[in-house]
Amino acid sequence: MGYLLPKFEEKYGYKVEVASAGTGKAIAAAKAGNADVILVHAKKQEEAFVSDGYSYVVEGLKSERNSFMYNYFVLCGPSADPAKAKDAPSVKDAFKAIAEGKYQFVSRGDNSGTHTKEISLWPEDLGITTDSASVEQYKDWYTYSNAGMGACLKMALEKGAYVLSDKATYLTFYKNGGLTQ
Repeated sequence: MGYLLPKFEEKYGYKVEVASAGTGKAIAAAKAGNADVILVHAKKQEEAFVSDGYSYVVEGLKSERNSFMYNYFVLCGPSADPAKAKDAPSVKDAFKAIAEGKYQFVSRGDNSGTHTKEISLWPEDLGITTDSASVEQYKDWYTYSNAGMGACLKMALEKGAYVLSDKATYLTFYKNGGLTQ
């Protein structure tokens, strides 16, 4: 954004205010008329937003929804890696090992794109959903934080826990020595 916004503002004469939030909160803000543009990680939630009629086609574009960037998700964890996630054949196997071993895990728990992705990675028989009640029985190892990514990374670091993060936030967190801004 630091690169794009000055160019956009200079070219079009608009002053842009950025409000960072997870997908669920960003979509809720847009539905309430408090956002003109949203950038989100959860494609299905974004597509529902469009199909529910909350968007429109900007002049010169072909559709309401335009992909122009992407990000990866990464499973982060303690260096000791008690679940042996690094050696798992797949990320779903890593999540299964975390659950079976009841190793500490920090979830955003905020209906963000990252939270939505995390939910899709747990074994189905656990019954973990975006509803906080679905993880009540796992509270000895699963922390439902309802916090942003930076706060979750910090919590995971402090607890020696695993956490799913978008790669860009993780790299920024790592570059800053584990500090959040």
